[in-house]
Amino acid sequence: HIVKISENQAKMKLEFPEIDLNQKEQVIARKVLLQGKISQRNFIYATSYILINNLEERFSQELLNSKKPIGRIWTEQIVETFKEIIDSGFEPANELSDYFSIRPEENLLFRTYCVYSSGRITMIITEKFPQSYFSPKISLMW
Repeated sequence: HIVKISENQAKMKLEFPEIDLNQKEQVIARKVLLQGKISQRNFIYATSYILINNLEERFSQELLNSKKPIGRIWTEQIVETFKEIIDSGFEPANELSDYFSIRPEENLLFRTYCVYSSGRITMIITEKFPQSYFSPKISLMW
């Protein structure tokens, strides 16, 4: 289950040192929470930069007009993708701590990856989740 925090469409230059995008792109900048449908517990905070001109029209329409997670749309439309992790690590939760009911100084694990389809970058996604989710004290039920 997805909860959209924000979604904006604009022409912007994306600044990622690992990626060579030397022009302004039409981008959907999106922030979402992936949440348990029954528990309503937040599992992942994600930011996505979606290069709309590199997507199939049907995919972009579904993305803009539904509450479906990106992964479900990929599956339903049988979109072949390749994901390349370009960064990963951990950082203090700070202002995201409220989403996970943790203290601001607790760590979030993160990974940033590029999604390619038909040889073109279609998305750059960063996912963040509490390090404590991987502690033996916590039992997750998906």
